[in-house]
Amino acid sequence: MYIDKIKIRNFRCFGPEETVIEFDKLTALIGANSCGKTAVLHALMKIFGSDNKEIKRSDFHVPKSMDPQEIENNDLYIEVKLSFPELRQENTELNSIPSFWNYMVIREPGVLPYVRICLKSSWQKSNTPDGDIETEILFIKAPEGREKDSDYEKAKREHLSRILFVYVPAIRDVSPQLRNVSNSILWKILNSIEWEEDFKSKIREKTEEIDKLFAKNPGVSLVKEIISNTWKKYHRDYRYKEAHMRFSRGDLDTVLKKVEIEFYPTSEPKSYTVNELGDGLRSLFYLTLVNSLLEFENRILQSKHSSKSPFNKEPSTLVLLAIEEPENHVCPHLLGRIMDNLKDISSKQNAQVILTSHSASIISRIEPTEIRHLRIKNEDLCTKVSRIILPEQIDEAFKYVKEAVKAYPEIYFSRLVILGEGDSEELIIKKMIEKSGLSADSCAISIVPLGGRFVNHFWRLLQDIGINYITLLDMDIERNTGGWEKLHYIMNQLIQSGYDEKSVLADLSKEEFDNMPNWSYDEYSREKIEKFAKHLQQFDIFFSFPLDIDFSMLSTYEEAYKKLIPKKGGPRIPDKITKKEDYARYIDNVVKSVLKSDNATGITYSDNEKELMVWYKYLFLGRGKPNTHFQALIELGDSIKSNMPDVFKNLINRAKELLENDPYSDISNLGDEKYADTKGTMETC
Repeated sequence: MYIDKIKIRNFRCFGPEETVIEFDKLTALIGANSCGKTAVLHALMKIFGSDNKEIKRSDFHVPKSMDPQEIENNDLYIEVKLSFPELRQENTELNSIPSFWNYMVIREPGVLPYVRICLKSSWQKSNTPDGDIETEILFIKAPEGREKDSDYEKAKREHLSRILFVYVPAIRDVSPQLRNVSNSILWKILNSIEWEEDFKSKIREKTEEIDKLFAKNPGVSLVKEIISNTWKKYHRDYRYKEAHMRFSRGDLDTVLKKVEIEFYPTSEPKSYTVNELGDGLRSLFYLTLVNSLLEFENRILQSKHSSKSPFNKEPSTLVLLAIEEPENHVCPHLLGRIMDNLKDISSKQNAQVILTSHSASIISRIEPTEIRHLRIKNEDLCTKVSRIILPEQIDEAFKYVKEAVKAYPEIYFSRLVILGEGDSEELIIKKMIEKSGLSADSCAISIVPLGGRFVNHFWRLLQDIGINYITLLDMDIERNTGGWEKLHYIMNQLIQSGYDEKSVLADLSKEEFDNMPNWSYDEYSREKIEKFAKHLQQFDIFFSFPLDIDFSMLSTYEEAYKKLIPKKGGPRIPDKITKKEDYARYIDNVVKSVLKSDNATGITYSDNEKELMVWYKYLFLGRGKPNTHFQALIELGDSIKSNMPDVFKNLINRAKELLENDPYSDISNLGDEKYADTKGTMETC
């Protein structure tokens, strides 16, 4: 059994439009601060938790721009659906079925039954500061969408308590959980043990022996006498007239309250209590206690049919672990161990894990299909929840996209993603952004090399979770899959992503578009390609023109890149004057090498650009591109901004436009400066 989904309406940051969140056995809720992750866990707590169950006025959603004092009444609704996949499994003990048998509903024949539980709460303004609040938790004995008033039945605590809700907050104070008081983790463990009467008697006997030994101490006797006599001077009623000091009461409950956990060896000749540990170790031990409780529940389940079970309670039908930010106070190399434990817990038949996180290290260890992305919508400040949609598993793109988003989990927390084609874009774009006055970090901009293969799947993913994006691609004119083929591919991907075909194709007919990859190159091709590239800017797609980002940087900052070449180093170029034929053959071979085709002529490139390809080949094809750019950017320093390639100016201007109305991106340090409009030049692509 597990919680299949939750419906939330008018609860905290969830507005009047019902939000449905589907859960897996392991589910991660991710998103920016204050986007509703904790609210989801608290919604579950209101139904299944043993603490903080009371609905308060602050739990009711207040619409944007409305004064709370103007609201006369309000209501909220939370519903969970329990599913029973174990019904399809043979030779499986159905521990969860008896508890909920009377409340199961079936939508149609051949479909597994499920259980619906809802919480309804209404608030009415009254003479009291918090108003009047009425709350009820109910079973719904009808399939979804078919319920009538008579289908609601009050849920008894004995049924709800069969689901053990374990909440681990972001701030983990482990000390209260080590006290044997009601609802602490230690209390839940110790209270499950079957204590025999003989054991209780022996505890009383041993405690009395210690108490007698304690009383024999002369100092203790004197203290007892002074306290007793002094008490009688103040209190003369016959009730409670004796004040007796003793070591401990002899009943088991009192003894168990004194149980504590110690840690050794230490750097001192004594053991440590949990309060003497650092924050990191205390956080880890909190998780240890939770894990121990869940293992304890598992042992109870295993011993259910044993005649000599050491436990006095029925196993929980479901242990629901809700854990906030498991990465808190924990060094990164331990996060893998934590996630392995959480995955192990969720794999058990009677356990489910729902976690929240801001950590890329945590999220990269979770399958994208197990992630739910939460964000606050600007228009109404309500939470929107999205699943991560991947390509079909039979598609080659599935594995690529799945592994790519696991490798770059920071995109989930971005307000703007810039998709490039490789590591060079990641390095260069970030530097250009910094030199233009933006801070990629404070503006929540992520630059990731995912703009090449299967780019439409990343567009769709970012669209689904509501994150703005810009794409920077290499035009690669005259290269294989470049130029006409690149334009055809990108335009086709836009159409597949849902954009209007006429808007994408502009003046092209469908027949012309289909034939575009076969178009040849001549001296007029570059101008035509540039026209299409400018057209695609309206879809936030920019191009390094005419070749790639490396060529654009070399064209703009030629001197800085040539300075990187060591003395007596560089390409061996035949003399252009005295060895004309050798020089021509050399340039022709370089062009073929740079354009990566024996059929390439370089007809779309000027003579100066062909000569620059000599240095391109030496700097970028014979050594690591990112390292070359890194050294050149250091050499350039602040002079980058004064002569920045137009493609970056336009890309950054567009980034500012996308972020200027985003309240969650710090763009206050940008001022009103924008680069001059350069849409009339070739490099604007």
